[in-house]
Amino acid sequence: MRVLRQDGEFGWTEATFRVPDPRLQPYIEGDYLGWAEDISRPVMLRETPNGFIPMIFNLGPAWRVVGADGASGFQDSFLAGLHERYTLVESSGRSCCIQVNFTPGGALKLLGLPLSEIAHRVIPIEEIVGRAGRDLIARLREARDWRRRFALLEDFFLTRFAGPHMLSRESAWAWRMLRERNGMLLIGDLATELGWSRKRLIADFHREFGLTPKRAARVMRFERAIRGIDGVPAPRWAEIAADCGYYDQAHLNRDFRAFAGVTPAEYVAGLLPNYGVPGY
Repeated sequence: MRVLRQDGEFGWTEATFRVPDPRLQPYIEGDYLGWAEDISRPVMLRETPNGFIPMIFNLGPAWRVVGADGASGFQDSFLAGLHERYTLVESSGRSCCIQVNFTPGGALKLLGLPLSEIAHRVIPIEEIVGRAGRDLIARLREARDWRRRFALLEDFFLTRFAGPHMLSRESAWAWRMLRERNGMLLIGDLATELGWSRKRLIADFHREFGLTPKRAARVMRFERAIRGIDGVPAPRWAEIAADCGYYDQAHLNRDFRAFAGVTPAEYVAGLLPNYGVPGY
């Protein structure tokens, strides 16, 4: 396991990472993340769109979540479908959770329904996996350390993910190509490689994932831009725009407005490096 701790004037945060079992790597993107914070004031994070499906197992107080449309409510453990709008997540300053980021194929296998049915939605875990989910959350809360929590989580997933893949071969390939190239791929070229018409690709892709390939590519390109400013005190926006396939910096600015609700400079100013890890 890998542990990153940050201490600041108002408290501390700690992130614990563990690599999933190789058998789960087709279904899970990146590492498991165990998160804990103890801050003496409320913490607000701006969560932006990305190319994976996060599942959050809450082991502490619920969060207040405010959508881009202004709608708000409290969330406990949940899964969030692919989306194109930002959300604001506020904690009381004390929180503890585990985050697992699923690939579309992993989310589809876990849910057993097209991802178009969960796009732009946040769904309580209990609604997804029923009593098994409630029991798992209870065991995670009883566990005394991250090693035990990750082991419980992995046993659960290894059981749930037994059996064949559910995502069609063509859709899986199209998503993988977009993901590997961070959205910098012409949709017409993607259709040609598949031997499909653009119309068929768009319809099938939207049915499987809940986003059109063009919109998914735009989200992935923006996600790359967000990664490009991680830990950079003074980002060079023109260079980031060029590296991520934007026409110019103004083009990048428009996507920040669309996906984050703020300008690039406002986004960076709002990051709290001593109190949280930005983004899902």
